[in-house]
Amino acid sequence: MRIFIASSGERLNMAIEVGSWLEGMNVEPVLWNEPEVFPLGAYTWDALIDLSENVDAAIFIFGEDDQIWFRGESTMTVRDNVLLEYGLFSGKLSKANTIFLCDGRPKLASDLEGITWGDIRKKNSVRIKLENWINSIRASNQKKVKGFKITDLNDAFQIALKNQKTEKLRIFAISTFKSVQMLRLINDISINHAEIMLREYDNKNDEYYDQSMEGAIDNAILNWKHMLENDHKIKELDIFRFNYHPDEGYYIFDDKYLILGNLKYEMDKKEYTFSKNVMLIDNQTETGRTWIKEYITRFEDTKKNYETSVMQYCDIES
Repeated sequence: MRIFIASSGERLNMAIEVGSWLEGMNVEPVLWNEPEVFPLGAYTWDALIDLSENVDAAIFIFGEDDQIWFRGESTMTVRDNVLLEYGLFSGKLSKANTIFLCDGRPKLASDLEGITWGDIRKKNSVRIKLENWINSIRASNQKKVKGFKITDLNDAFQIALKNQKTEKLRIFAISTFKSVQMLRLINDISINHAEIMLREYDNKNDEYYDQSMEGAIDNAILNWKHMLENDHKIKELDIFRFNYHPDEGYYIFDDKYLILGNLKYEMDKKEYTFSKNVMLIDNQTETGRTWIKEYITRFEDTKKNYETSVMQYCDIES
């Protein structure tokens, strides 16, 4: 999940702090001052419209930024562009997915009267309210999932693991280092049997060989073993190694969900990336069930070719 955070320049530090809270809730914050928000050569309003189509929700920080005269009296109000942007995002994302936090008691537009807002100075209570709000968005997204959905890997995990218990998890990828770290942060999950296929390099003959990537794979294996032996989130773990370079990676949760993403390797930079956006496919449609079945077959066929390199582990406490 990606959430845009906007504020005046004077309250940028508050926006950064809110961003750190969101990161602790497995959310990707997008602050208004990040280079990707306003790229060179783009009109500000056009950039904001584009951004509103590439985030899931938005948080605006309203402060006592500017002095105005209202009905003969001096008062402090929200920065005009922050208020304007709030209107844009609430229109694009819905008012349920666009909220504002107040620093002090700035004058608000009368159209906003009655909307519940958070007091950013009450940090403990507002963090709890933010987490409840994020969970409500995730729950709403889960209800909308039917067939195919484009999302990010963390949100795909949250949806696929919503029932907490998975009998069989199959993963085919190069390293899984980042994804296993994400999985370790999700509470109260139970995976009966995980089968992980990871890349194996021949550092003499492999044109894709990269020592840093091999280190990432080793760290991923350590994290998988930690989920088994220390976190006790996995009862049985099999790790397979394959020796060719794939162009896709995927995760299969039982026969219910398939998460599919592209793998890209830039030879000149010796750099590999897993696609930021993934496709989440569920078994609620005939087409979805066909895709999941096809990838289970593909996984099992690949596994047969490499079963001699399997490493097997078992949670001795289970």
